[in-house]
Amino acid sequence: MDSSAHVASAVPVERYSATAIGLHWAIALLMICGFWLGWIMTDIPGMTPTKLKYFSWHKWIGVTVFALAVIRVIWRATHRARRSVHAALAEGRGARHAFPALYADAGDSDLGLSV
Repeated sequence: MDSSAHVASAVPVERYSATAIGLHWAIALLMICGFWLGWIMTDIPGMTPTKLKYFSWHKWIGVTVFALAVIRVIWRATHRARRSVHAALAEGRGARHAFPALYADAGDSDLGLSV
């Protein structure tokens, strides 16, 4: 039997909790839906009842994402983070560059996507 396989199986694999995973994917899905709805909404000319309905949905999606993000921060503050035993070097470098990029344009409401 290969000794490296035995050692690898002895390392405990810790996962994020079901709550953390659920919050992550709920926020991700709502953000995608909000972005899509905002994109569709801007193509509707004038102030029609449909556009106002979409605007309201878009706004409440944003409020819900904010509330879920607050819950996620509270959850993280009260629960231990998973241990990253074998994190890839490229993943760490990517995170160091991606997080500042995500917040660099936070004040621009149209995200620089205007045509």
